[in-house]
Formats: sequence, C-alpha cells, structure tokens
Amino acid sequence: MSFRLLSAGWIISSWMHAGEMALDHHVFWMPEGLVVEKVAGPPLVNRPIVADLDARGDLYVADSSGSNDKVAQQLETRPHRIVRLRDQDGDGLYDSSVVFADGLMFPEGILCYQGAVYCAAPPQILRLEDTNGDGQADRREVWMDGKTLTGCANDLHGPYLGPDGWIYWAKGAFARQQHTLFDGSTIDDSAAHLFRMLPDGTERDVVMSGGMDNPVEVTFDATGEVFFTTTFVSHPRSGKRDGLVHALYRGVYPKEHGVLDGLILTGPYLDAMTHLGPAAPSGLMTYQSHFLGEGFQGNLFSTQFICAVFNGINSFPRKGLISPKMRIFSFPRTMIFIPPMCWKTEMDPFWCWIPVGGTSFVAQPPSYTNPISWAPFTESVRRSLQTYRILMGIRWIGIT
Repeated sequence: MSFRLLSAGWIISSWMHAGEMALDHHVFWMPEGLVVEKVAGPPLVNRPIVADLDARGDLYVADSSGSNDKVAQQLETRPHRIVRLRDQDGDGLYDSSVVFADGLMFPEGILCYQGAVYCAAPPQILRLEDTNGDGQADRREVWMDGKTLTGCANDLHGPYLGPDGWIYWAKGAFARQQHTLFDGSTIDDSAAHLFRMLPDGTERDVVMSGGMDNPVEVTFDATGEVFFTTTFVSHPRSGKRDGLVHALYRGVYPKEHGVLDGLILTGPYLDAMTHLGPAAPSGLMTYQSHFLGEGFQGNLFSTQFICAVFNGINSFPRKGLISPKMRIFSFPRTMIFIPPMCWKTEMDPFWCWIPVGGTSFVAQPPSYTNPISWAPFTESVRRSLQTYRILMGIRWIGIT
C-alpha cells in the first residue's frame, strides 16, 4: 500500500483499536496493526516538504532551506532544493542522498514522470532531467509560468498526473492570470482554477474555476473523476470553511467572491462534496492498489493541517453523484510538524509515508476544545525532523 501522509492527530473513532508508539521524541497513536519506521532524516534530508517516487523506487524530496525571508528575497536567492533518496541495500530504508536540483523557489509539488521530475516552484512549474545518470539534474526548463506570486504560498500547487495523460495543477490566490486554452478561448481573471496541460506543453485547459483561496491537492478515481481539497470553499460560518470537492469539468465553485464576476454560470455555484470546517487540508490521494481488498481500493485519504488528522474517505457513485463516507484515520504525536505533501501510488505498494518536518513553526497537537499553541522554529527542532513510513501489518485495516 502506498499513501503518503503529512499530518497526524488522535485516533478518535471507535472502529479501530488504538496503540501508542514512541519514536525519535514523537509519540504516535495509530490503529492496531500499524508500525512506524523512520526511513530518512538528517543529513539525507533536512526539512522534507513534498515527495514522489520514480519508476526505479528512488524518492525525490523537496527539501526546504528553512528560510522565512520575504518572497522577493527568496526569488533572488532561491535557497531550496530537491534531493534524491536511494535505498542501496534493499532493506526499505534510504541510505544515500544526492542533491538532484538546487537553486529553487519554495517547492510546492513534485511529480516523477517519464524520466523527468516536474516541480512547482512558484510562479513556475519546472521540468528537471538527469541525462547522464549521475543523480543530478543537468537539464532544466520552465514547463509552465504562471507569472504571478502573492507571497501567501497559495499561488501554485502541483503538478499531478491524471489518468487521462494530462498534468494538472492548482492556481490559488487572487492574482490575475491570462491563459490561452486549447480551443482558442482565453482565461483572463483572478479566480482560483484547476488547470491541465499535456506533458509536451500543449493543449492547455481549465477544469474548474472558483472563489476559494487555496486549492491544494488533486487526485483521481478509477474512472478519471477529479477531486481536490481547498481552503475557504465557504465563508466561515456554521462550522464550514474548507472542503473536499468533486470537480465537474468547467464547473464554478464558491466561495462567493468578486473574482467570480464575469464567469459564465448556468445555475447556482456547485457545492463541496464534503465540508471539513477550519481544517486547512494539506494532502489528498487515492488508494489504487487491490492489495488490501476491494473494500479499501478506491478510498480517498486526506490530511488536515489545523485539525492534525488523517481522514479516510470512502467514495462511490450513486445516481451519477459522488457520495462520501468519512472516518478519522489519524496518527498523533507529542509534537507535530505538518508541511504540505504530494501523494502518489506508482511504487512501494505497502507503505504509508509521513514527512515529519516544517519550515516555520511547531504546533502542539490541538483539539476542538483547546487552542493550537505555536512555538518558533528553532535549530534544535530542525534536528528532529525526520521522514517516516507506516507499514501495514498482517491485520487488514479498512474504511467502511
């Protein structure tokens, strides 16, 4: 099994037996039958953000420099990097690291595809390639240039490979962008969008438009339906704010905002599939393997930054719509580091990945009754950043 986690919380649901495990100054609560193992940490990787596996099984990890400099300064210095982790002896733990690419703007997505590594380094998506096999990218090109950067880290997320062969990305913030689409029409607005384009850089298309602030992660089911998580799909009220959305092609979604003025509507705004409240969703993937049985296959898994939980969402078609059932599937620890993370399922079909890291702050585990407490990022905290995997034990853990 391969789904990658980046946040954790408490086991709150009664349908699993919880257990406690201490590892490297973190305490994990998890369902019975799960084992947490550290697979990489400093000096192999220092501050993991996002990652993806290539066809060989190497893990490409965006590694933050830890800089909190203003956007203009980071655009000038480009202090971040991607490292390639490799398991040399076949024990499932990474033991070598090569700097695949440095001189990057803050990376917010990695995709390994057809021998290249695509990386969202706002405002651009880069295509990086190692042509001589030394583990370092010697070919670098701009695959997509959004040309806008607002400084809130919500401008660009992705890219994500769709089952249709298109590469998708999410545009947030409310900066005006202009795009010419494959059918000759144009996009010239400040709304949030999901875009897609063929790997050769042609046939640009828009999938969704919305008034949300930050569409973050994108995933697909077996039939090619598109799902994404986002903040502020609703104005904060009645327990609503963020959500999981089923993206209908060329649909227009809330929240109500002036950036939607001028967009073509044929009816009311389309609603979120699942409202998550003030959760700050930060990861989403589909479990595609049949290894754990049909009852598990096709489930969506989502992480939430603020709630510090990992949710399993069972989705299935009903009368042409997607109807979700959600269960909490979470892993707490004494100190939580929650960076954004991309999840893929091409390799390593038995592991769940947890980057335990961050770039700015450390959060104590929150609850619905206790506020989040924040502490400044320190060098001593930085040394504790690690990357973990969760091994599914013999006992089957399912989402129903």
